[in-house]
Amino acid sequence: MPSYLFGQMIDPSIKQLTPYFDYLIDQESEIYWNIDENLLYINGEFVNNIENIFFRYNVFSENNYIKYNNFTILKQYVMCNDKIKTYNKQYSYEKPYKLYNIMMAKKIGLDVPHTEITKQSNNDSTIIKPVLGGQHTKDGNETTVTSIIQQKIVGKNKRLYIVNDKHFCFEIVTDKLDYRDDVESKVIETEIDPVVVEKTKRLVHLLNLNFTASDFMEDDNKIWYLETNTGPMFNAFDDVVKGELSKTIRRELENI
Repeated sequence: MPSYLFGQMIDPSIKQLTPYFDYLIDQESEIYWNIDENLLYINGEFVNNIENIFFRYNVFSENNYIKYNNFTILKQYVMCNDKIKTYNKQYSYEKPYKLYNIMMAKKIGLDVPHTEITKQSNNDSTIIKPVLGGQHTKDGNETTVTSIIQQKIVGKNKRLYIVNDKHFCFEIVTDKLDYRDDVESKVIETEIDPVVVEKTKRLVHLLNLNFTASDFMEDDNKIWYLETNTGPMFNAFDDVVKGELSKTIRRELENI
């Protein structure tokens, strides 16, 4: 069963997956799609054997129109072809829907820190996160652009990957507010409350997702839901489990 990757090798997660897939479609390829006959050509070559495909938008080089355009075209080609399997196929939101996801998480019973969408909060001990992503978390309760201002939780950073009905949990050990600012951060495999796992699976099912990474903070009182990522990085986490996450991503494409 031919399996495809769509992305670019400069992306460490795409590079991590290449041993388990048959073909790579570079995100800056020349794409031709004959809508009338539903025929797809990549760099002039007719492609009619895509049975499953894994997408990742390359954020490791400067964004450009070609990358965005090709990602949009091929995503919609796959959406229009029922027999092609891919993760999150029925997820209808191309832009981040963090706020909607937080509300749905509260609805199914996950604990969410006190959250305001505003430029200024009257609360102390808060953090600021962008609504649309692309920026790191920072301390504070005031910003120039309407943002997510949320209760600051001090505890363990945990990330829960869900691939269909399989899951992996990791702790990111860091003393920084945002682990991406810590070159010495360390990833270890860990466990999380099974009730949280089941509720998170309910959440992603509600969101029409089947490949996600959800972030949590665990303190002495609760396990706090922060957000769900629909196109998460995973290469550093995959290294910790000796490639088992990549293997599961490839294997579970068959079970969608």
